[in-house]
Formats: sequence, structure tokens, C-alpha cells
Amino acid sequence: LSFNEYLISKYSDFHVVLNERDAILLRKNYGKDADLIAPIAIEDKFRREPFRDKVKDDTRLALFVGTSFFPNIEGLRWYLNRVKPYTNDRLLIVGKGMDNYKSEFSSEDVEVLGFVDDLAELYNRADYVIMPIFSGGGMKTKTAEAFMYAKTVLGTKEAFEGYENVNSNFAIECNDEKEFIDSVNIIMRQKQNMNYNPFARSYYLLNNSLDSVMHKWQSFFVNIGVI
Repeated sequence: LSFNEYLISKYSDFHVVLNERDAILLRKNYGKDADLIAPIAIEDKFRREPFRDKVKDDTRLALFVGTSFFPNIEGLRWYLNRVKPYTNDRLLIVGKGMDNYKSEFSSEDVEVLGFVDDLAELYNRADYVIMPIFSGGGMKTKTAEAFMYAKTVLGTKEAFEGYENVNSNFAIECNDEKEFIDSVNIIMRQKQNMNYNPFARSYYLLNNSLDSVMHKWQSFFVNIGVI
């Protein structure tokens, strides 16, 4: 694979990467500079509907979305052992293959689902999204998806890799158990509705919507004389 990547980088006229980290690796491994950094773009499937449960108490609902891919399982095991025992929120875990871990992950305040056809209802019910991801590469599509659904995200540095100029209004970086626990408990004490975060939604529209990324590509094609 590395040799094939070397040949591709050597004979390509232009080099496009997802983020600055990939640009650094391209330069380090193959001696090539990135001509364009084009982040992940996803289709806008957001619809704001009254899916939110009418919870009588102040319990918050956290959401984790991801397939049963090793970094997701690794992160969830860590979170459920090191963070969840010290928070009073509810957690919903959903994704293809996650139902195989139902017996391991489920508890009184943790629900596990497998694949679902439409995530919109689950995102709309959630107060925030957690992303305890410690390994991987590129960019995490689920981060853009959460922003698209106007969700505050509590995630590790890896979860926000490639998402430039995010801030704590909607992207709260947590890299150890104390930071996760403190952030969740701060959210638990807040009185306002956490269901819709306009800062997250605006970030998606400006950076990860199809229109915003297409504009980057159009400008790139103009600059190289293709259009």
C-alpha cells in the first residue's frame, strides 16, 4: 500500500488532503506539498422536529454514534469504565454492529442499539454527543454529522482533527476522564435547552456542508485553470 501511495503521489499533478495533519504526512512521507485541503462534506439531512422526549426531571441524554469499529469500541470501553460511573446523564449508543456489545455495555442508564435506518430522531432527542476516540486517521465523519444536527460535541483531540477554528461553544475537547466528567457535569447543571446548538449548526454550514466544500473545489479548479 505504501509503495502504491508513493507512485500515486509521484505521478499525480495535484495533491488534495482532508486536513493539515494529512498535509504534514504527505510532505514527510512522500516529499509532496498539498495543493488543496478539502475537509469532509456531508449532505444536509437536518430536520428540526419535536422528537425530544418530555423528560420530567433534569436528566440529560448523551448520544454516541458509530459502527463497531475498533477505535469506537476502545473509546466506549474507556468511557463506560472511567467516566460514566461519575455522571448522572443517560447514554444512548447506536451503530451497525453495536448490538453485539449490548450485554457488555448496557446498564440502567446506558441503552445500546444496532443499525437504524434514520438517525434524525436519535440526534434530535439527544442533548449532546460524546466522541471518546483515541486513535484513527483523517477526519471523523460523525463529528461533522453531529454539527449538522446542531449538537454540542464532547470529544477528544482526535475527534476534532481537521475541524479548524472550533470553540467551546459547541466543541468541547476532553482528553482524560476528569475533563469528560467535569464537562458532562457542567452541562447537567445548565438550565437552558441543550437540544439545538446554533453555533454547531453554523459551523457545519460554513465548513462541512456540500455547498461550502464545493466552493473550495471550484476555487481550486479556477486557480489551476480547469474552469
